[in-house]
Amino acid sequence: MKKLEPVYWRVFALGLFALALVWNLGLALSPASNVRGVEPNVVYTVQSYLNGEAIYPDPEEPPFPINQYTPLYYITTAETARVLDLEPGVDVLQIYRVGRSISLVCWVLLALFTFFFTRLYIPHVTICLVISASVLVIPIPWYALFRIDSMGALFGITTIYLYGYYLHQAQQDDTLNRRQAVTLLASGGAGYLAFLTKQNLVIFWGVVASFALFQRRFTAFTLLSGGALLVLIVTSLLFSNIYSLLPGNNNFFYDHVVGGVNNGTSLEEAYTRLYSVYLSRFNMLLALTLATIVYLLLPTARKTLWPTQPQVYLLVWAVFVTTVVNLVSGVKVGSAINYMNEALLLSVVLVGIMVMQHDLQPVRDHSFVRLAAAALVPIYLLALFSLYAWNYRDHVTR
Repeated sequence: MKKLEPVYWRVFALGLFALALVWNLGLALSPASNVRGVEPNVVYTVQSYLNGEAIYPDPEEPPFPINQYTPLYYITTAETARVLDLEPGVDVLQIYRVGRSISLVCWVLLALFTFFFTRLYIPHVTICLVISASVLVIPIPWYALFRIDSMGALFGITTIYLYGYYLHQAQQDDTLNRRQAVTLLASGGAGYLAFLTKQNLVIFWGVVASFALFQRRFTAFTLLSGGALLVLIVTSLLFSNIYSLLPGNNNFFYDHVVGGVNNGTSLEEAYTRLYSVYLSRFNMLLALTLATIVYLLLPTARKTLWPTQPQVYLLVWAVFVTTVVNLVSGVKVGSAINYMNEALLLSVVLVGIMVMQHDLQPVRDHSFVRLAAAALVPIYLLALFSLYAWNYRDHVTR
């Protein structure tokens, strides 16, 4: 079993990674124009911008448009389409493919960053591949769509990874050096880019900033703030003709991204479209996450791990904040399971690190746990992938 298990896991991990990547590529290149019913409003904004119109026009003037997200994804997609000389209203399918391809690239980058982050704590390459493959499965189809989800997740979760990497470095050398300073600036900058992709993703910067303050790492907090401020200044100057964060005459940015959409709330719809799906599809991951968090909060674990591995508690804090915030905001009419994607991905990373790290050697070496993991994890991930593949089979290029 000891000789066969690594081969089994390696074949499964590489196979699932390749399968998910190919399937998501098919979805990104699909001629389907409205997967999940959430793409046309983004496509409309991008094409309007290509036609020379403002991303945030006066919402009280015909045709009364509302563009509810911050502008980074709109700008990136539109400028890429412009470079490719695509004409709005004519090359609509190609514009769809550009937007979805950008989403797919962000998704694959997130999976790769997840692999490198987990390699800091998990000695087994194959297990890191399984976690990375999970990143390509759990958010299907949302991260392949013409939407802001994938880009926002890339910058938001990378904010956590970079600050976690800084904490890892600080365990080796607690004296702030150039590499640590650059890592902190990059984390703060990524947090601002997450906000610039979708305004409520500012919570990722809030997670790392509050964790730094809780640990009394005031220099780290200052550099996180400096990184965000630096990217804010650069992007504001770069895109000054598109939007402005400064309120003023003929600036309708806040009318769109803050006051633009108010669909009301509905607990009944939230249960049908979000809560019930979350509990039915991800109950096993939820149970493992809760068990991991409870273990980490026990006095014995805190005494051992808090001084030596604070990055694990950073993940706990990130999972808690993203889960609670998105479950609460999920009562908004129009919410769906995509609200939970980032929390789910962070949960996979947290559970994977805790199960496989050296501090849980007795659990990791226990034959029953190893056998159960070797059997159940592939079955669960393949079942989840099969469910998504079946549900969206008509949207994938044949």
